[in-house]
Amino acid sequence: MGVMIDIIGSMIIRGAIVLVILNINVSLNNSLTQKTVRAALKQKTVVPAQILTDDIRLAGYNQTAPKVFAIAKSDEIQFLADLESDSTTDVVRYYLGAAPVGSTHRVLYRQLNGGASFELARDVISLTFTYYNSVGAIIAPGTNKLGIKSISIKLKIESNIQVTEGIGTDNTARYETAYWERTLFPQNL
Repeated sequence: MGVMIDIIGSMIIRGAIVLVILNINVSLNNSLTQKTVRAALKQKTVVPAQILTDDIRLAGYNQTAPKVFAIAKSDEIQFLADLESDSTTDVVRYYLGAAPVGSTHRVLYRQLNGGASFELARDVISLTFTYYNSVGAIIAPGTNKLGIKSISIKLKIESNIQVTEGIGTDNTARYETAYWERTLFPQNL
């Protein structure tokens, strides 16, 4: 009889150990998924942020005409610059495309010299430009704007898959979000 109790006790302990190992395995898998999604989202945010920064810093470069922003809206910008430093004026435009049906995610496009638009980033939640004059006062958005000396950019991108947190009935699925903000002072304005 004592042997049977020992066998039943050891089975219960083994079962508990197996459950603990499975729980750890699920937790590690969720953690790995979160880290992978965050790394992909960071990369998805860094590249467009760097391109935006590089281009907008060159706004007005090598231009003899007045430093006019043809489009200076809160979610769209178009300016003149010599991006390749080849004495050729380039027209640079950034804008958000319409959200697909059933989605809040939009696409950030970059257009150069009126050509085909290049898809710079997907899953964009918001892109906001704020324009300032030489004394730091906000310039109202619009077209053909003069006197812009600095531009604040805010970019928010969301992951395209949900990450689950927790185990069992208390788990919640959510999208990861990356936010990037910078104020640029193009030297050529």
